[in-house]
Amino acid sequence: LGGAQEKFASPLNVSYGSPGYCSRDERDQIFAADHDAYGAAWTGASVAFPEMNTASASKATEWAIKSAACTDIPTLTVLVLPDFGTPENDLGYMKMVEDHSRYCYHAGTIPGKAIKLLPPSHAKHMKVRQ
Repeated sequence: LGGAQEKFASPLNVSYGSPGYCSRDERDQIFAADHDAYGAAWTGASVAFPEMNTASASKATEWAIKSAACTDIPTLTVLVLPDFGTPENDLGYMKMVEDHSRYCYHAGTIPGKAIKLLPPSHAKHMKVRQ
């Protein structure tokens, strides 16, 4: 998503050209990161890749839904969430998605074994805040 804000990124994995990003780590502010992804509503276009656990996925899902419901600004948030393969583990946030179909669409599932995370080749392009 070119031009999308990134939530829960880091200086090492933020997309080159992203207009801004929120990091989990306060120290990343030196690399132009915002620290608190939950400090403001998610409006406009954003991509959120929370930590891969049920609590983080649920919190991000709830925040995205509430952000979309409380604004007149066109909003698209793409959430990358874990699929643990068992409904009882995924039930919380997937149920939120189902219950809020006005704001949510489950676009698909990528099996965990298909995702290969590699060090980014674009890290050298990061801006350092003076």
